[in-house]
Amino acid sequence: MPNIEDCFQSGPEGSIEMCGIFGAIRRGGFHEPGAFEQFKELTDMVSYRGPDDYGYLGLNFENGRADDGRSFQLFLGHRRLSIIDLSSADTSR
Repeated sequence: MPNIEDCFQSGPEGSIEMCGIFGAIRRGGFHEPGAFEQFKELTDMVSYRGPDDYGYLGLNFENGRADDGRSFQLFLGHRRLSIIDLSSADTSR
């Protein structure tokens, strides 16, 4: 399984830079048992970037969805932020 510290990149002055998505792909075999839950936790670590919605998807390239966390090769996770424009300016014209 990946080391959590390896999933971060240090930015200027030690800040952490990341976005609201996480993905992992395994070439040649399946991810280890427990990886699905760990990947969900890694996705949730960026919840401050998208507290409004989230989703997780595990895929087995032969059988399709593997959201039970077993026998998957691809994981995609996202965190979504709803943006509401409260300004009175109408820029859609």
